[in-house]
Amino acid sequence: IDEERREAASTAAAALLKRGLSAVTADEIASLAPAFGVDKPRYQKQLSELFLYYLSACLEGKQVLPAELSELLQLKELLGMSAAQVGNQVYAAGRALYSRHRAYLESDVESEPLAADAQALLSKYIFLAERLFAKDESEEGYRYESLRAQRLFGLSPADWSDRAEAVAVPFYAGTLDKAVLQAVPATAAQLGGMRDSLGVSEATAAQLHRDIFAKKASALLSPDLGSAAALTPEDRAALDGVTELLGLGQPEATEVVAELTAPLYAQSLSEALGALDAAGDAAGCAPLVSGLATRQQQLGMGADAAAEALRGAVRGSAAEKLGEACKALRVQDSAGGGSSLPPPPPLP
Repeated sequence: IDEERREAASTAAAALLKRGLSAVTADEIASLAPAFGVDKPRYQKQLSELFLYYLSACLEGKQVLPAELSELLQLKELLGMSAAQVGNQVYAAGRALYSRHRAYLESDVESEPLAADAQALLSKYIFLAERLFAKDESEEGYRYESLRAQRLFGLSPADWSDRAEAVAVPFYAGTLDKAVLQAVPATAAQLGGMRDSLGVSEATAAQLHRDIFAKKASALLSPDLGSAAALTPEDRAALDGVTELLGLGQPEATEVVAELTAPLYAQSLSEALGALDAAGDAAGCAPLVSGLATRQQQLGMGADAAAEALRGAVRGSAAEKLGEACKALRVQDSAGGGSSLPPPPPLP
């Protein structure tokens, strides 16, 4: 009877957890050991098995749910598990996964649906395992747990890291989308915490930040409107706020915006040069210059960027005229070439 009572301790713990992880405390879980007369090592083994049961349930489906990771981390704290105990259960879950799907995990034909599903499950396992291992404060402990899991599936550290991050990126990108495009309140510190919890590298995060900033700038500018596209003072203030939120340097933010505005300004320059050519004199130059200055202001372009665009447009226009003149000369079209080049000298 005493043995059955001790075995029932884990059942009682599971019943408490079933109320919801937020509805139970670590002290309540710990108090079951003396209540059921079970010693600490045995009770800890029972709790570790509960953790394995939950982790295994997470690996029944290939879809990665954000709540699963947070619940696993919360469960670890509630059960009072050490990093080594977590590592052992994660490894046990990996062995079970490998045993169930070995044929498909080792298949060379990943296009087969079952093989693809097995690989998706493995990626999910890698992501969850990596984030659980990362909570180990000991670098040596983290390396040990990570390497033995990698060896189980025959993966290199680089492959393991890449697959873990590939799972994490969509979640972080979704967070950025909400914060930047949907204006859901967020702080730089909150984004940093999310990035760290998901295991997104600094290099990947920097690219994601640049991409989402470009999307925001494009949404405000609306380049598809052509000559009507513009950045209002309010738009520029909004972009300054996004720059700060994402931790972008001002030069990088300016560069991203310039990539969007430069083609629009170049189009305005081309139209202005065409109008000047059609006029045939400099009489209409002042209005064109005034219009370009206004366009520069509408696009929020700096003086240096505008000057560089002007130089490029002038060079392009000159090269085009020279090309036309050379073509005319090649076909002996003196009328066509004469407008750009002087007539050839008479033959002796």
